[in-house]
Amino acid sequence: MVKVPSGEMNGVGYELGKELARRMGIPYEPVIYQTPKLLIEDVKSAKWDISFIAQDPDREKILDFTSVYLSLEHGYLVPSGSPIQMMSDLDKALDAFAANKANLFAIADKLPGSHVLEGRFSVHRFALGVPKGREAGLAYARKFIEDAKAEGLVKAAANRAGVRGSAQE
Repeated sequence: MVKVPSGEMNGVGYELGKELARRMGIPYEPVIYQTPKLLIEDVKSAKWDISFIAQDPDREKILDFTSVYLSLEHGYLVPSGSPIQMMSDLDKALDAFAANKANLFAIADKLPGSHVLEGRFSVHRFALGVPKGREAGLAYARKFIEDAKAEGLVKAAANRAGVRGSAQE
C-alpha cells in the first residue's frame, strides 16, 4: 500500500500518487494533513510513505527528494479598484495578499475585479519526498517522477486541476 499525505482528494500530487500505486500494483491510500507542518511532524510515524511536497532546506534534512515535478510562483493578489498595478507599486502601505499563484488565481476567480500581479517574489518547487533511509524507494520514486514528466502525466494532472501560476524551469 502507498500511503500519501494530501491536503485534498484531487490535484497534481493526488493524481501522481494514485498513478504510482497503480504502477506498483498496490492499493492507494491518501492521508489527509491540514498543513505541511503537521505532515513533517509525522515523518517518523510511518503514517505515510511518500509525500508530494514543496522542497526546502529544512525538509531536506529529513526527506530525500526526486527532481522537481512542478514549480508554483508566489505573487500578489490585489482587490478591485486597487491603485497597485505592478509589483513595484507594493513598496507603499497598500492592500495586497501574498500566496502561491495557483491559490491566488482561484481566489481572484471569486472576487470580481481583483487581479494577480505579473511577476513573482519566490517559487515553490514541488517534488516527491521520501523519508531518509529508504534508498530503494527513493530510486523508484525518482524514476517514476522522470517518467511522469516525460509522459505528460504531470502537465495533464495540472491542467485537470486547473493549476495556474506554474513557473517554467
